[in-house]
Amino acid sequence: MKRLSANRCVDTGHRPGITIVESLVSGILLTFVVVLVSPLLLRCGQLRQSAAQRQLATQIASNFLERLDAGQPRPAVIAALTSGWNTETWLPGLELSVEIDDHDDRRRASITVHWATPTGQPVRPVRLTGWLPPSDPGDAP
Repeated sequence: MKRLSANRCVDTGHRPGITIVESLVSGILLTFVVVLVSPLLLRCGQLRQSAAQRQLATQIASNFLERLDAGQPRPAVIAALTSGWNTETWLPGLELSVEIDDHDDRRRASITVHWATPTGQPVRPVRLTGWLPPSDPGDAP
C-alpha cells in the first residue's frame, strides 16, 4: 500500500474554470430574470408618475380652495395657479372647474382638476370640496 505525502496533489479529473453548458444555463437564467423583471420596473415607473400627477392635482385643488377662502377672485386664482410652470409637462390638458353653491349662511366650493396622460387618455379627475365664508351682496362670483 502506497502512502501519499501531505504536500502531494491528487488529480480528481476536474479542470479549473466553467464549461459551455454552465455558461449557457447562466445566460438563460439571466435572460429569464430580465424578461420577468423588466415589465415590473416599467409598471412601477408608470404608477410612480401617476401618483405624482395625482398628488400635484390635489395640491392645485387645495391651493385653489385656500385662495378662494382668502377672498381672491376666481380669474386671479386660476392665473396664479397656472402661471410660472409648464402645465403641459406635468399635467397634460389641465382643466380647472369650480362650482360654488350657496347654502344658508355658507358657500360650498367644489374644485375639480382634469388632465390626461401623455398619450391623451383621460384620467379620473381630482375633486376637492370645502366651505367658504358667506359672500357680500356686492361681490360677483
